[in-house]
Amino acid sequence: MARSTPNVRWKLLQPGVDLAVITLNRGNEQPSSSLYAVRVDPDRVRLQVALASEIVSGSRTAAEWCRTTPLSVAINVGMFQSDQGSNVGYLRHRRHLNNGRFNAYRAVLALNPTEKGLPRALWLDLDQVKSTRDLASYAIVAEPQADRGPSEERLGAQ
Repeated sequence: MARSTPNVRWKLLQPGVDLAVITLNRGNEQPSSSLYAVRVDPDRVRLQVALASEIVSGSRTAAEWCRTTPLSVAINVGMFQSDQGSNVGYLRHRRHLNNGRFNAYRAVLALNPTEKGLPRALWLDLDQVKSTRDLASYAIVAEPQADRGPSEERLGAQ
């Protein structure tokens, strides 16, 4: 059976933030579902995290994070360990350390450099670099992990 490529149409939410709603399983016998994709330009918007562990709050949905903070978009920044509070991989926001251990996934997203001249967003493959020293120059450092369930740690665009 030939698969068709979905027609992706981006809708501007604000300068530097676009949303696409991609219909999956269209025309199949199964009910169709939607994939929500957000495209963020870190040179045009301020990226930040809202960590439940940092502000000592209960669990929130992405919609609740957007209603209670100045975020216009909320996206999971990581997945929980079984304690439902610690990120599966390394996660630091400024001085707040949610989890200080890197895991076997070996990929890091660093945002908001604290020194001039560094990129505003950096994907780093830890298998390709000898040191994580440069990560100290970023306010937000997160190591994503394969999906293990919902997370209450959110990455947002403002």
